[in-house]
Amino acid sequence: MRQLTLLVALILIGSAGLADDADRIAKLESEVAELKQLVTSLQEKQVATSQQAPIRESEARSTPSLRVGGFGHTQYEFSDPNRSGGSATNHFTVGGLDLFFASQISDRWSFLGETLFEFEPNGENVLDVERLLIQFDYAEWLRISAGRGHLPLGFWNQRYHHGTFLQTTVDRPLVYRFEDDGGLLPIHFVGVELAGDIELPGSYLSYAVNVANGRGREADHVQLIEDRNDSKMWSLLFTLHPTAEEGVGLVANIVRDRIPSNAAAGRPFGVDETIVGAHAFFIRPNWEVILEGFWIDHEGDSVAPDFNHWGGFAQLSYSFGRLRPYYRFDFTDIARGDTFFAGLSEDLDQHTLGLRFDFNKFVASKFEYRRLRFDDEDANEAAAQLSFAF
Repeated sequence: MRQLTLLVALILIGSAGLADDADRIAKLESEVAELKQLVTSLQEKQVATSQQAPIRESEARSTPSLRVGGFGHTQYEFSDPNRSGGSATNHFTVGGLDLFFASQISDRWSFLGETLFEFEPNGENVLDVERLLIQFDYAEWLRISAGRGHLPLGFWNQRYHHGTFLQTTVDRPLVYRFEDDGGLLPIHFVGVELAGDIELPGSYLSYAVNVANGRGREADHVQLIEDRNDSKMWSLLFTLHPTAEEGVGLVANIVRDRIPSNAAAGRPFGVDETIVGAHAFFIRPNWEVILEGFWIDHEGDSVAPDFNHWGGFAQLSYSFGRLRPYYRFDFTDIARGDTFFAGLSEDLDQHTLGLRFDFNKFVASKFEYRRLRFDDEDANEAAAQLSFAF
């Protein structure tokens, strides 16, 4: 401030050589006063700007961030039904485009969306919103989410979703097929879920409690905007991790629901559904061992029959660098006469032998052979898949 004042004074004195001393001093004092006022004003603005900067930075940090990614795959399939009247077929398939949207709205609130663009055999494109969840993180032991998501069923349905790149194999296990692909389980839910992790001595317990719209009249119907009866589906899932490390767990789950009647399908009565599952997994960088089994009970009214169904799989793989050979055994056993599962094979098991090769962290190829037996008939299938994440 003083240096600036002295510099201005010297300039003014030098430019006013012909004026008398009194005039020069008066003029100098006036201009110095104006200069001081200008400098003071600039300093006040600088202080105000420096005080507002942290506020704007805080506001910028609180703006919801959005991350977009996705998965896709394309594959070649061969099938030989190995039965009278059947013939071998082969074709290329585009597996669809799976987009993920994730947003951290604030420290506690977040959003997850998953939208799948599927391609139908008739050439049509179908848009499905597979997941749409808003979540509030209260604490490590309590996370509350609402919307459409994957029902807490065993291990696979929580870890692997629609992006095939994430899973070792080409396809999902038979029992975990999606509702519109002949699956036995209610893979999706529309409702509210409470989940969290509870510390225990030398381990921790993960839990999920879910209340949602129940099944529709048919097994492939997910009730998105309504529920045909007042009874809600509820489910419980518990995972015990024997050590504090991720990758090892024992899982148990139960689902209860009231399936509405469907007179057009020959079921003029509602059905009480109970699904009980037991599961175990061992996931390490090299090893992958997954065992899952389900018992499904359908109980009608006093004059309607009861049906018991079973399904499960065992999967084993081990990686040698980028190569990962794998094997999986699948089975489903559907009781004859249950119209809710009409059109599905009543007795089905499958052996899958395959090899996965990861080109890098985002692109992988898979080659597998499947031996399928359904309703006392056999089929041989093979598939080559290129899956990727972006």
